[in-house]
Amino acid sequence: MRVLALDIGEVRIGVAASDPDGAIASPVCVLPAQEVLSHARTFKTVLEDWEPELLLCGRPKTLAGEDGPQAQKITVQAEQIAKNCQLPLEFTDERLSSAEAKKILRAQGLSEKAMRGKVDMVAASLFLQSWLDAQMNKGDKMPTPSNDSSPRRQGAHFSSPVPEGQPQEESIQEEQTQQDSAHYNAGSQEALQQPPVEATGSLPALTGGKLSSRSAQVTHKAKNKQVKHRDRKASKRSRIFATLIAFVMVAALGIFVWKVVLPELSRTNSDTQEITAGQQVTVTIPDGAGAQEVAKILFENKIIATKSEFLDQVKRQDAEQKIKSGIYVITTGTKPADIVHLLVSGPNAPGSGFVVPEGYTVSQVADLAQNYFGISRDDFLNQAKASNYVADYPFLAGAVDANDSLEGYLFPKTYTFTESNVTADTVIRAMLDQFKAETANLNLDAARITLNKRYNLNLTNEQIITMASIIEREALTDEDRPKVASVFYNRLYDDMYLQSDATLAYSLGREATAEELSSMTSDPYNTYAFKGLTPTPICSPGYASIKAAMDPAATNYYYFWITSDEHVFSETYDEHQQAIENAREREAASKQ
Repeated sequence: MRVLALDIGEVRIGVAASDPDGAIASPVCVLPAQEVLSHARTFKTVLEDWEPELLLCGRPKTLAGEDGPQAQKITVQAEQIAKNCQLPLEFTDERLSSAEAKKILRAQGLSEKAMRGKVDMVAASLFLQSWLDAQMNKGDKMPTPSNDSSPRRQGAHFSSPVPEGQPQEESIQEEQTQQDSAHYNAGSQEALQQPPVEATGSLPALTGGKLSSRSAQVTHKAKNKQVKHRDRKASKRSRIFATLIAFVMVAALGIFVWKVVLPELSRTNSDTQEITAGQQVTVTIPDGAGAQEVAKILFENKIIATKSEFLDQVKRQDAEQKIKSGIYVITTGTKPADIVHLLVSGPNAPGSGFVVPEGYTVSQVADLAQNYFGISRDDFLNQAKASNYVADYPFLAGAVDANDSLEGYLFPKTYTFTESNVTADTVIRAMLDQFKAETANLNLDAARITLNKRYNLNLTNEQIITMASIIEREALTDEDRPKVASVFYNRLYDDMYLQSDATLAYSLGREATAEELSSMTSDPYNTYAFKGLTPTPICSPGYASIKAAMDPAATNYYYFWITSDEHVFSETYDEHQQAIENAREREAASKQ
């Protein structure tokens, strides 16, 4: 009989599981308490993976053997979890399990910080093993063992989440005060096992990560073969030590790669120079120029300080084959990521064409038209109404019903006009024609059906464009866009807030502060205060973002941390916070 054990804390819940024989306990993962209590997608995945027949929960007792102060609360929570899982429930004494778990981890040389997120699942495995041993000593009969000790669900991850409740939302502030539970529950969510490299595109953390089904299958099959000829009690401790040693080795390798290998690679072909920021320089990118040649041109013209940073951004944005030749006016000191984006958008020098980058709003396009053609900004905005064009462009019907804006439909591209007198109407029609042409081969209707099946969402075509616009403003590379899309769709499915800073920034016309995200609860573009999508698109998305909105990656991600240097996707808030902390530590180390 396979048993699933839970070490219930105020903030986190450690999870452990037995083999099908009910003989060997193994740590599985740590989940935020609210995700387990609400029967959220992440916990359902664990249940699908392990298919337990019994739920075992630790109940804290005093040294005298009486129920501790937390016992009543944990009992209620355990009964709720068991009811949601439709599993029989047993309790066991968890006294000293956390202390013993800490002792084991310290013996492996782990610091208090490194222990975070591991204590709870190790504690769960310890009291589960004690309970299993007690059942064996009682002579309890177990069902006939299966042929496989691995989780039963095949495949890496579900294509979409299936939670029934809303996981508790994190604080808007990046710093969160954490309180210890009665038996130590601080830390980030990380499993002891070596992190898998998922086919779904999940990023393996060098410090550990939650096992996927596929990795769990391999791990547990290997374990089962090893323990069949061992004493059950002796193998319990050795298995924990083995996984801990593997974890330490992986972490050490990661530190070596980060501290030694990556810096050495970054120094390759990266001559550094001092530049004076704020000067406009005109450069010509020849036809067929590769990234190395472009980097050389930018470096020689003192636009960039190092070639390596630029080349790194070319790789991150997958822009090697997308850089367009032509004449550019670039301001020295511009971030390499923005320079790459400009080179992908197309030439911007006078006479080279009317360039509208991805992610521009109608207001920004109006500014461009005024600067390039001399068209009054106000005239352009007055003309840019969906009702003025819906007769010729039926796909604008949803925009008319929203706020009559063309937001999201002025397709980003480089335009060339031969007319001597270019008007606002001329520019707008050219951009609407381009939107129609770019999306002609995209079946939005089919995408809506697929999204309904995967996420139970009844979206309109307008809402898909709205989602694409949010993806456009949040993602940095084309590779990231399907994963960013999966985060937002997973959140919509789970009835969570999207929590996109970019949406309120659109309403404000500038970046939003943490205080504004928290306090501006009446603005429908504040996705920290309003669930679901924004009333309208927040910019004009490019083709890649529209594709991502139509066909998101199949992941269990709910969070991401994306900067010019960081591209980390996480399944839990703890993992997300750890990614932020790691980024800050690297930033601090680089300044030393």
